[in-house]
Amino acid sequence: MKTITKLALAVIIFMTTIVSNRVAAQGQTKEELMESINKLSGVYHGFTSDYFLEINDTKGNSRYSYYTDNPKDDYELLFNLKNDINIDNSSVEEYEDGYYIKLIPKNKIKQIKNNVTTYSTNPIKILTKTSLQRATFLLSKLSDLAGLIEGEKPSQSANNESQNKKVNLTKEETVRYLDKKIKEIHQNYRTVQYTDNEGKLQKMKFYYIDEPSIILDGDKVKITVYRANNYKKLYPAQEKLYTGDFSHQYVYKETISCDYGEQEMTDEFNPAHIISIDKGTDYVNGEPVGSIVIKLKSKTGIKDWISYGSRQYVTSMYGKHCIDFGKLEGNNREVADTVYINYLQSDDTNFDKIRKALEHLKSLLDAEDDPFG
Repeated sequence: MKTITKLALAVIIFMTTIVSNRVAAQGQTKEELMESINKLSGVYHGFTSDYFLEINDTKGNSRYSYYTDNPKDDYELLFNLKNDINIDNSSVEEYEDGYYIKLIPKNKIKQIKNNVTTYSTNPIKILTKTSLQRATFLLSKLSDLAGLIEGEKPSQSANNESQNKKVNLTKEETVRYLDKKIKEIHQNYRTVQYTDNEGKLQKMKFYYIDEPSIILDGDKVKITVYRANNYKKLYPAQEKLYTGDFSHQYVYKETISCDYGEQEMTDEFNPAHIISIDKGTDYVNGEPVGSIVIKLKSKTGIKDWISYGSRQYVTSMYGKHCIDFGKLEGNNREVADTVYINYLQSDDTNFDKIRKALEHLKSLLDAEDDPFG
């Protein structure tokens, strides 16, 4: 009963404070509110460095960081106070160390944990080690700032400028946007399904170990992706290995997993040759990375790939060991009717964003090829 009374009091305090503070906030600027919130956050979280809320700018872009004794459990939440949070449905609730502010999302919230990006609609718990009144006061300040941001209306000239920017986005700007989107898959993974030489369906998990890129080269777009079939090369300790010659000498060599391999793959195409853009169907539900299938005019795409792995093996009394990791012989190249873009499918808005960017790029190159067509 005691807890119910406190929570009921929190609601009364919060709703009363919203009304009075929003009237008072009319005399406060967004800059003043932002500074006030960040200072309050520093004070209320000053008892611990485990977590911290920060409003980054007057547009409401915010960051909530949570740290633990185990770095693998650390994470950051990135959100916009105006666009992503239903502030009027948020509340203050009690937990074992004090009170937390429960922010209710109205959009998916970006979370970064172990360099992996995911999106969720779970409530954001802004932990504080302070009293009910202080936590409620901090929430009321967040509400004030959200109210000021929501009260803004862009001018007609601003709307026109935004529309013109979309219409006049250059090839270079569009490709930079696509490059930014593909980089979101870095250090994520995807399971690839394929048919082996015996006609059996197989699955292999690939990790995107280095930053991918999309660049513009003349009228061509180049997509380069680096992936490996394991997150690390899995170097064991150095082993005493037989050299294999008649001297019967042994040397110490650094060995790697014989199954480990890497690939560098490049797809090249002219966006003017795009026929269709579809979401790939060979994905695994719940995995962060999916693929976008781009169908082209016949034989207008080029695919290159280079493979890396162990180039030598030696034996010891313990069996076979693989050494000398590097580029394997031969480059593979083929012309193609289809190319692919990997993307972060855990954000379900990404497919439409990338598709629209590709369609815009196609229209720009179509116009260059035949401006009066």
